[in-house]
Amino acid sequence: SIVGRTTSASLLRMIAGHVAAARGVFVSDDGDHLSDALLAHWASYAPFVSEGGYYIMQDTRIDVDCAYAMLTTRMPPDHWCRVVVRGGGPASAVANITARPGFSEQWVQDRSPEKWTITQHPGGYIRRIARPARTS
Repeated sequence: SIVGRTTSASLLRMIAGHVAAARGVFVSDDGDHLSDALLAHWASYAPFVSEGGYYIMQDTRIDVDCAYAMLTTRMPPDHWCRVVVRGGGPASAVANITARPGFSEQWVQDRSPEKWTITQHPGGYIRRIARPARTS
C-alpha cells in the first residue's frame, strides 16, 4: 500500500519505482473531482501510462448531472451544482486535456469502452497510442 498526497514528489518517486518493473500500466483517476486537481493528476500520472494503456478519468458524468453528483458524493446540493457543474469537474478536465497541442500524437479519447455498457465515465477513457519521442 502506498499512501500520500497524490502529487507529492515523494509519492510519485515511490510509484515510479513500482511502475519501472511493470509490463503495462493504466491509471484510474477517481480522486478529487475538481478540474484543476484532475489536471494536476494528469500531469503527474499520465507519463506512467504504457503504450496501449488507459488513463481513465472517472465520473465525467458529474459535470452534467447534479443529481448523480449529490448521490455519489453525499455533499450538499449547492456544493456540486455550484462548484463542479459550473466550475468544472472531470469532463472539463478531459476537454482541457484533449484540446492540448500534441495530444493526438500520443493519446486518443477512446469511446469504444462505452459501446456496450452504461458508464459513469463518458469520454473519460483516454488511451495512449504512442510514447513521447526521446530527446538526446
